[in-house]
Order: sequence, then structure tokens, then C-alpha cells
Amino acid sequence: MTFHPSTTARLVVALGALALFSACSSSDSSGAGTSVAPTTTATPTTPAPTTVAPTTEASTTLAPVVEAPPFLRGNGLGPFDFGAPYADVLAGMPLTFARESSYTFPNPVLFFAHPAGREVCWQDGGAADACAYFGGADPASVALVGWYYASGPGAGQLSSNIGATTNILVSAVPAMPTIEGACYDYTTVSLDGVVMGLSTGSSEWFGTYADDGTFTLTTPTPAGARITYMQAGDIFSYSEGADC
Repeated sequence: MTFHPSTTARLVVALGALALFSACSSSDSSGAGTSVAPTTTATPTTPAPTTVAPTTEASTTLAPVVEAPPFLRGNGLGPFDFGAPYADVLAGMPLTFARESSYTFPNPVLFFAHPAGREVCWQDGGAADACAYFGGADPASVALVGWYYASGPGAGQLSSNIGATTNILVSAVPAMPTIEGACYDYTTVSLDGVVMGLSTGSSEWFGTYADDGTFTLTTPTPAGARITYMQAGDIFSYSEGADC
């Protein structure tokens, strides 16, 4: 068979187009057969609830202040009332023991209201001593009958129900009893059975006496007046006389 040149050209073009179509069809068929894995959607998480512990406010109520009972009392010393046995007081007094001595009466130097007497002293925690006096018919039966608290270089560590102690200014004790008499620069006052010795420590007097014996109190009380000692009940006293 003889082909015309133009017919041959058209045949070549047609064959090329057919080859191109076949290639594209193969490419499309292979692409259509590829599987794409589906995407996984993450499950949303719910945050755990946060619990805040309730806050507790500190209480503003102050605890009541418990004051220690007065140590120097008109009817006893510390935790012991007058009449307490010697052995009980010696064993239970909450102070540091210092010294003791005993006497029988009458005595050429000392006076005491009981036939047998004993003095026991303890350190007050500062520079002074508190001494207790025990009296009775005989040494075996003595009981607490009095006490004496002397002044030290500084203020005493034991006090009475009005806050009085030794070696402090009289003006520091608002409840100090009125002075009703004096011996020049020295006098005593008493409250609830506790006797307090006062001294100006100078040439200033607590008051003066008129010819008829009337006492005139110096006012105001000399600024330097201090409590020099305190006592209650029966104590040893010296037989030496005094000016007043």
C-alpha cells in the first residue's frame, strides 16, 4: 500500500497522541490506587479542678494576763499562811535557801512573842533576803508566825498586793497609805497587815511635831523617800532603844 506523504504525517501525529494518552492514563491509574492514612483527632483534655484551702485568720483575742499572787502578805509569806508547820515551809518555799538560826526566850538581846523561835532566810532572786519567823511553845512545835524583808542595793524582787517592794520610791506606789507620824526622816505605814518602813535618806523630814504633839505632814512627801523594809506578824526585835 502506498501512503501519501500527508497521510503519513497525520498517522505519526495520531500515533504520538495515542502514546501520550496511554502514558497519562497509566499515571492517573497508579495515583488513584494510593491510600492516604486518615488523620487522628486528639481528644481534648479537661484540666483538673484546683481546690484552694480556706485561709484561717489568726485570732486577735489576747489571752487573759494571769498575775502572780502577792508574795508579801499580811497573813503569810508566799504560798504559806501563818500557822504553817516549820517543816512544810522549809520544804516548799519557792526561794533559794540562805541561812537559819534558832533561839529560846527570854533572850538578853532579842525580843520575841514566843518561848521558842526560829529564823529562816531565803534569797529573793536579787540582792535581798526574805526571812520567815517560826514560833511556838518549844522548838519541836514552831510554826510560821511572821516575816521580814530587808532592802538590797536594787529594787526587791518580791512584792505586796499594792505592788510595794523594798528600795523603791514611795511615789512609785499610788496606793501607799497616808503617813500619820514620823521620827525625823523615818516612819512606818501599814496596809492589810503589812508594815512598811520608809526613809527619806536625807535631812528632809516626813513631818514635824508642834509643842502639843500635833503632827504636821510635810507635803509633798520628800521626793527621795523610799521603802527600806517590809514585815508582817511576829518577828525578832532587838532590845536596843531608839530616839523615837
